[in-house]
Amino acid sequence: MVRIALKSLLARKLRLALMMFAIVLGVSFVVSSFVISDSLGSTFDKLSTDIEGRTDITVRMEQEFGDPSQRPPIAASVLDIVKKVDGVQAADGPITVFGVTPIKADGEPIKRMGPPMFGIGYGTAKELSPLIQVEGRPPVGEREFNLDITTAKDDGFVVGQTYTISTPTGNHEATLVGTIAFNSLKNDTVGAVLTIFDTPTAQKFLALDGLYSEIAVKVADGVSLATVQERLAAVIPDGTEAVGREVKIQESKDQFGDIASIFGNILLAFALITVVVSSFLINNTFRIVIGQRIRELALMRALGATGRQVMSSVLAEAALVGTVATAVGVGTGVLLAVGLRGLFGAIGFSLPDGPLLVEPRTIIAAAIVGIGVTLVSALLPALKVRHIPPIAALRDDFRFEGSGLRRRLVLGGAITVIGATLLAVGLFGSLDTAPLLGMLGGGALATFIGVNLLSPLFAVPVARTLGAPIARTRGVAGRLSRDNAARNPQRTASTAAALMVGVALISMTAVVGTSIKATFSALLEDSVRADFFVTLDTLNNQAGFSPEVTKALADRPELSSVLPYRNGLQGIKVEGKVKDMLATDFAPLLDHLDPDVLDGDIAAAGPKGLLVHQDSARDLGLQVGQEVQVTFVDKATETLKVAAIYKDASILGNWVISLDMWDAHFASSTDQFVTAVAADNTDLTKAEAAIQDVLAAYPDVKSENQAEFKKTIEGRVDSILNVVNVMLGFSLFIALLGIYNTLRLSIYERTRELGLLRAVGMSRGQMRAMIRWEAAVVAVFGAVLGVVLGVLFGVAASSALPSSFVSTVTIPFGSLVFYVVIAGLAGLLAAVLPARRAARLNVLDAISYT
Repeated sequence: MVRIALKSLLARKLRLALMMFAIVLGVSFVVSSFVISDSLGSTFDKLSTDIEGRTDITVRMEQEFGDPSQRPPIAASVLDIVKKVDGVQAADGPITVFGVTPIKADGEPIKRMGPPMFGIGYGTAKELSPLIQVEGRPPVGEREFNLDITTAKDDGFVVGQTYTISTPTGNHEATLVGTIAFNSLKNDTVGAVLTIFDTPTAQKFLALDGLYSEIAVKVADGVSLATVQERLAAVIPDGTEAVGREVKIQESKDQFGDIASIFGNILLAFALITVVVSSFLINNTFRIVIGQRIRELALMRALGATGRQVMSSVLAEAALVGTVATAVGVGTGVLLAVGLRGLFGAIGFSLPDGPLLVEPRTIIAAAIVGIGVTLVSALLPALKVRHIPPIAALRDDFRFEGSGLRRRLVLGGAITVIGATLLAVGLFGSLDTAPLLGMLGGGALATFIGVNLLSPLFAVPVARTLGAPIARTRGVAGRLSRDNAARNPQRTASTAAALMVGVALISMTAVVGTSIKATFSALLEDSVRADFFVTLDTLNNQAGFSPEVTKALADRPELSSVLPYRNGLQGIKVEGKVKDMLATDFAPLLDHLDPDVLDGDIAAAGPKGLLVHQDSARDLGLQVGQEVQVTFVDKATETLKVAAIYKDASILGNWVISLDMWDAHFASSTDQFVTAVAADNTDLTKAEAAIQDVLAAYPDVKSENQAEFKKTIEGRVDSILNVVNVMLGFSLFIALLGIYNTLRLSIYERTRELGLLRAVGMSRGQMRAMIRWEAAVVAVFGAVLGVVLGVLFGVAASSALPSSFVSTVTIPFGSLVFYVVIAGLAGLLAAVLPARRAARLNVLDAISYT
């Protein structure tokens, strides 16, 4: 039976290639997502070790919570204490600060979408430094700096020339006197930009006078690390800690691992979508092929093969196809990983250039997808094979009976209800990330399967309705194409199912994206009173710009008010729970924003005032005037008083403190963004010119009016949507492949019918038109189903998102109609080759075909 299965596959090479292609695509995406994730993890693990260089022990300020970038710096005086500890061979005070931007010779700032830009101190202890001087010499004094070799090469920096450098304390002119490599001559920065000063200059430029980021210690040879660590712990000040090398490495691995995991999971989600679409195609292909091989399989039964043997032969075919496709998919998956890495680099989000790893789990996942999905997809058609009677070999009209109406209604309805329930729990329940994603993914898959089971019930009326214009305008070919699409509702529904999934996901993305943009537009109109937004020209939310920019803007008479904002990721703890917060000046806030205050007075809030969003206030039972114990990242606790409770959290978030509180507990003084209000009786054009005059000295900072700011945010949303749609486009490609495959196989199934049509006078042109328009009807049917599901999913997802993201659900009717039209055109294109084959059938051979 295995030999028979193998011969059957090889006898139909094109069909075999089409089935394999769908499986290969699914396997390739799964493999590429695992390869990129594992490679990132390996590269980041190596980087975590490289960052520590030769450091054995790190002395630093304690931090119980908060983003690692917000760890308080340590006093420089602690370095003298550390150096005197017995067993310490060398100690130094490294300096590392986010948000230092070199400006190129043409006045354009360096831009990075993903990797950060650091300002660092060169250091004095060579035993501890991971920096390798490649060209020139180390910087000395405030007029000199070094740059990492990758940035210098890629962005055209030349040793000996003078450049502007944007730092937390403002812009500084300095000459590039050398280039460095990090850890090795390959420069293992993973895309980060390193701007290097000598230590005194770094402390001054990076707002760390008298401070270090931490203190690095190298233990003398022959001395126990644990012993030196104990000695250090005994002498360093309260609030500091001495941690070993392994602790620091593990912290870095955990931090980088989260990034790699998130990135890999996103790719894996797209891969699974491709697998689901492929499974529809594989199942449909096996069902049609087995339907065409009934006489062959029945003949095997007549010759003595049992039902189990015949079924085993079909499953053996599936296993062989899945195995070969998996092997091919592993190889193409690695190539796809290389291509994806290049694609992300081309759009500015560079991934590390480390080796690509193919771990055992990747091979296992590929086998589960390639072989497992193929076997599952072939299982139902294989089970039907068991019931082929041997007498069918003597008949040319035997067909499998489709599932009964009642059975489809009950089974499809039950699965759809289960899917909708899972989606509802995921969207509106309070779940952690992993269970939430599981509920949403399982709910969506169940819903697709349920709708697919139900779709033959309404395929006939929908196909006739969609095909009516074609039937009226395309003559006999149009009427036959409509009738063909409606004649076999199960085949039409199965063919359209894969397209339904892809269009549904793209439609859902369009609904959510359009709703986010509509919400933001409404926000600008209703909640923002400021005339201008001043932001850093980067997507890195850890970066900010010097408060000198804010001061310079505030000094301009064309502006009546300038308000800075600072973000604190995981910056405070309230009642034992870590919260993100925002810091700003309370007094002028209402001149810039309208957060829809429900109770209290923002303008009257003092330095120890606290603004709370209504949801957080409700959850904790807070009221205006109530005192709240707030713990900051520096471990200090302040008693703050609730000054106001507001409704609109779109810009302010859930918790807002004063700038005085920020300055008291955070080392960073950079502003993430600024809003500005034009002075009374000042033309907005003049106010904007005044802002541009100030920002001419800060090329990495940009200003936008409300319309420009709106366009920028919408552009970012559109960029994300475009990336998502490109990834989902692969699933649509597979769906169109399914239409092609189904039509091509149906040509064989309908050979005699097509021959009779030609015999009674149908021309080749009419034959081609009939096949093409039939494909268009099927494609539009799948697209319409997808759009309906996509809108439902999109509305549900938009409703479940926080109101700060989506407060107005908007349906992009124009885009949805465009998707349906494109699907119809793609269906026409997919039918070109099957239609040509049908038109070239020999009439006499076709009539006699059995």
